[in-house]
Amino acid sequence: MSIVSYLLAIQNTSFFSVIRESAYAYPILLSFHLCGIALSAGMVLVTDLRLMGISFGSYPADEMVHQLRIPKLFGLAVVLTCGLLIALSNAARYYSNPLFRIKMALLAALLVHAIGTRRLYADARMSDLRKLSPLSLRWAAIVSLILWTGVVIAGRGIGYVRVSVPQH
Repeated sequence: MSIVSYLLAIQNTSFFSVIRESAYAYPILLSFHLCGIALSAGMVLVTDLRLMGISFGSYPADEMVHQLRIPKLFGLAVVLTCGLLIALSNAARYYSNPLFRIKMALLAALLVHAIGTRRLYADARMSDLRKLSPLSLRWAAIVSLILWTGVVIAGRGIGYVRVSVPQH
């Protein structure tokens, strides 16, 4: 049995069929997904701009990183939950979409980036970053912004790419 066959079986369960075919469920999930992206990516943007030394210079970076962690994680939880429900409701089509694959690859890169920069952020909490951030923090913030921008662009483009899904 192929991956597409499994994905078709998942998306054709009654639960995911209801999400896909409902006049309200899919648009509501998509709206929450976008709100979660706005919250999480917005908090990342604010943090990254501070770590790059571009804005919020009077606000200590270590406090900003700490205080925005909970809203970032909440937004991420909303994004992942809604995104998973959306993707599984039309799993074979998303799997066949090259922009969806790019988005997932960029999200994986963001996960690797987050794990890799955790040490930098730990150092940020211990040092005085009231002035411009160290070079390593700036580069981490730049990479974060590039990856997040790619996720948003790829995610936005998913709906505009038409793919044919084999019906196994």
